Amino acid sequence: MIYLQEIGTSHYLKPYVSKREGVESYLFLLVRKGAGELVYQNTRCLLEQGACALVNCNRPYSLSSIKDLWTLSWMHFNGPTMRAIYEKYIERCGEPCFLAENPENFIKLHQRISSIAEVNSWVRDMELMQEITALLTELMRECWKKALESFNKGSQIRWGAVKAYIDKNYLEEIKLDQLAEKFSVNKYYLLRKFKEFYGVTVTQYIVQQRITKTKELLRFSELSIAEVADKSGYSDITYFTRCLKNSKHDAGGV
Repeated sequence: MIYLQEIGTSHYLKPYVSKREGVESYLFLLVRKGAGELVYQNTRCLLEQGACALVNCNRPYSLSSIKDLWTLSWMHFNGPTMRAIYEKYIERCGEPCFLAENPENFIKLHQRISSIAEVNSWVRDMELMQEITALLTELMRECWKKALESFNKGSQIRWGAVKAYIDKNYLEEIKLDQLAEKFSVNKYYLLRKFKEFYGVTVTQYIVQQRITKTKELLRFSELSIAEVADKSGYSDITYFTRCLKNSKHDAGGV
């Protein structure tokens, strides 16, 4: 069951900065007025009027008002399924925040949840879960649309740059977290979109490039298997041999 912890709307009368981590909660917020900034998971988001954010409060994050003081509608909630739901949200959205196309929908949902929380009812917990689920559904719907629009506008530039970087550095160890940080994109979003664009995962593409290099060395050099493995980016001979055998099986031989 997803359950409500706290809910409210805050009007700030002076510059505001908040840093938190290690809290077993998920935070939804909507900027009703003014502007501020969210720093979370190596991502810096400008939160303008109409912006929404969903944050895992167990991880470090900070909120600060900038320029104009702001008004925030916010809500803390949690539940056994929230970790999986949040991972799906980040995977689909790519970022923890976005500018809502229909912020009034989130205002209405926030108001309904707040009203239900004030009433002592036998079914209050179920009603709260229903409305929080509706809020999460609306978040998924809006953020997915925004992420798709962003991808369509800049896909050839962004993913072409990712591919070019791998083409240049595939012989080195390429860690997904570092790749995502370099191109300022969530790693789950990078994985999904790279596969959509090129038909293979990042890892599969790196392996393909290394195997191509391996075939060239085996055909046109007199290097030993160990030397070929090293020059193809493999430090583990056993893993290298297995990849090579799989490649022979898939492609009908080297």
